[in-house]
Amino acid sequence: MVYYFILQWRMLNRLLKNWGLHVFLAYPLMLSSFILISKYLFLKSGYVEYMYMLIPVFLITGTAERSKNEFLRLCFSPAEYLGIRVVENVILALPFILYLLYAGKFLVAGILLLLSVGLSLLNFSSRSSFVIPTPFSKFPFEFLVGFRRTFWVLLMAYILGIIAMLVGNVYLGLFSLLLVILNCFFYYTTPEREFYVWVSCLMHRSFIWGKAKVAITYTTVLCLPLAALLAAGFPDQMMFIAGLQLLGYVYVILALLSKYANYPKEIIFPEMLGLMISMILPPLLLITIPYFYVRSQRKLKEILA
Repeated sequence: MVYYFILQWRMLNRLLKNWGLHVFLAYPLMLSSFILISKYLFLKSGYVEYMYMLIPVFLITGTAERSKNEFLRLCFSPAEYLGIRVVENVILALPFILYLLYAGKFLVAGILLLLSVGLSLLNFSSRSSFVIPTPFSKFPFEFLVGFRRTFWVLLMAYILGIIAMLVGNVYLGLFSLLLVILNCFFYYTTPEREFYVWVSCLMHRSFIWGKAKVAITYTTVLCLPLAALLAAGFPDQMMFIAGLQLLGYVYVILALLSKYANYPKEIIFPEMLGLMISMILPPLLLITIPYFYVRSQRKLKEILA
């Protein structure tokens, strides 16, 4: 059982190195980011503890695929298999449990711990005859694939938006809209195969502009119902809601440009960190967007020229 977790540790470290980040820097950075974001969220809303209970549950279900668990059953004894499942689930939930305890949310932390252990007894099949219908089939890759993978994130965001309206908390509502925007942002972090770019039969400039139009249209499809709901619930905050929506478009375009600036490779961590900094400090977008646009044109020209 110990060898399994050693292997997982090495695989995680290898992933961090592929992102261009040294492991001794990655873990302190992730820990400090988690603490700062958690402090901010708990200061702005009194209902974040429920989100901190839902997030690890969804993470745990993602590691409980039937095919993976059947493979583990073949490699380990029943006792070792159950031990692996319990420890793996608790590790995923541990940061959230510890912060909930720090915030004084003892009941929610206890429920999350029980859920983490209880979910170790369940398997979730990654294959199903049911396919979630989407309005994104006309222009596939990013939204078509991303929507089906992260449908639960969007569902959680809309639930948070409804809760925000019921309790009159505009900050929670803005966070729910930001969650949808960031979801769209991360759709553009995985590059498609070169064939799907080449087969478009477009020049590099036309390709990137076409992609940008699709990104804005599909982001609107996912965000507009929630933004309209928030505007109806908080009419005095309509300008802030509209401003966040417009800024969201800029974020998604930034993600699109950064993807093709490194194409066909994935974006490395230092550049991803630069993206995050420019998102936190929007004036930097005046530098990062032109920079990634020029690089994306250069990369696409090699394929589409």
